[in-house]
Amino acid sequence: MRKICLLVAIIFFNCCLSRQVWAFYAAPAVIEISGNRGEQIENKFTLVNESKTEETYYIDTLKFEASDESGTPKFIPYSEDHSELPEWLTFPTKTIKVPAESYVEFPFLVVVPSDIKSGGYYAAITISDDQPTADQNSSAIQTKIALLVFLNVKGENNEQAALLDFSVSPKWNEKLAGTLTYRIQNQGNVYLKPKGTITFKNLFGQTVASIDANPEENKILSETTRKIDLTFDQGLNIGPVTAKLNLEYGEEQKTIQASTTIWLIPWKILSVGLISILLVIIGLRILNKKKK
Repeated sequence: MRKICLLVAIIFFNCCLSRQVWAFYAAPAVIEISGNRGEQIENKFTLVNESKTEETYYIDTLKFEASDESGTPKFIPYSEDHSELPEWLTFPTKTIKVPAESYVEFPFLVVVPSDIKSGGYYAAITISDDQPTADQNSSAIQTKIALLVFLNVKGENNEQAALLDFSVSPKWNEKLAGTLTYRIQNQGNVYLKPKGTITFKNLFGQTVASIDANPEENKILSETTRKIDLTFDQGLNIGPVTAKLNLEYGEEQKTIQASTTIWLIPWKILSVGLISILLVIIGLRILNKKKK
């Protein structure tokens, strides 16, 4: 079991590293597909070989799920579960030869069964520059990258989300800066990719700044909760500022709205101003005494 966990950790670790670390990479990193039951959906990805020699790469598939509220994918070992989408992905071949310092566009097919439930299904296409071993219990460690595949099967789908929390840290600050956090629970059966803005309004209702509420296009898998942290630094301001969250999700563009208040007191500037006023008052009094 330790070997399997190590392999899964290595796969994810390699996915997160910049492509310059390895002599090959693939794009896009995330593939979104939508189709009907019984449909065959064509798609492709690009595999780039940056080395100075021709290389052979090996294709495989894995299932994944959300490991926690950060959305980090948890890859499920082949021996534990390889059902659904990993089985529906078909390739013309499981090996790809790519010339030196070149690339290949590699097609694949998603064969959606006609007798399945509608909803979201998830898999990873893994690519390795080492030939996989026949023995699933082998201790050999292979370097892999992974492309995440998100499939929504159309039908009796339920797109429903709930906002569990919307907060800011710190609540008191000397300028409009900090971290906004919101948590969304996907209560439906398809993955969601919310989009929207967070606007900052001053005491008079004027918009002083605005940021993207989901700049990384984070996805929320069905029946999971996702936490999204957004850092912001919009400069100096004063008084209470209201941060308003406006999100849309799903084909029907359902909305989620919430707000939180940030209290801004630029105490450094106020302190300097107060000290300056006091010095002026003291100076004037000294001058008046000298005149008398």
